[in-house]
Order: sequence, then structure tokens, then C-alpha cells
Amino acid sequence: MPGAFNLHGKTVLVTGSTRGIGLGIARTLGGAGAQVVISSEDPHDTDKVAADLRAEGYVAHGIVCDVTDDAALNTLVEGTLAHFGIDLNF
Repeated sequence: MPGAFNLHGKTVLVTGSTRGIGLGIARTLGGAGAQVVISSEDPHDTDKVAADLRAEGYVAHGIVCDVTDDAALNTLVEGTLAHFGIDLNF
């Protein structure tokens, strides 16, 4: 998606991103240069889609998460920060 917007150097976390609209959003943001974290409750789907996106040239990482579980959401955010080496200390 050249020219639309540039997300190089940014990281995005897209839940429900192993199919449908969520996957489309992940691809669009990845195509704009963002590092993409995809997430789903299904470990197989999460791993497969992350691998597929990497094979397509995107910077992608998958983390399994049930978004109705607060502890899992914390793990999702912490895992995203750790994987991409993001430090939120200002």
C-alpha cells in the first residue's frame, strides 16, 4: 500500500487477526511498514498465520490470547513489548 500511509518503525497489535477483517487489517498495516502482532485464541491458527505473513514479507509475530481474560491480555501486551524490544519507560 505505497503512498497511503507509512508505519515504518511502528508496532501494531491486532486481535482476532487470523482470518477475515482482522487478518485484512494486519496485512494492511504490515503493508504500510508496521511490525504486526497477530493474536487469536487458537495456537495453531496464530502460529500458521504469523508464519504465512512472514513468508509474504511482513514482520509478524503471533501471540495466543483470549481477550476476555485480563491476565492473557497483560501477557499479550507484555509479549509484544518484549518481542520487539519496546521500552515504555519515558
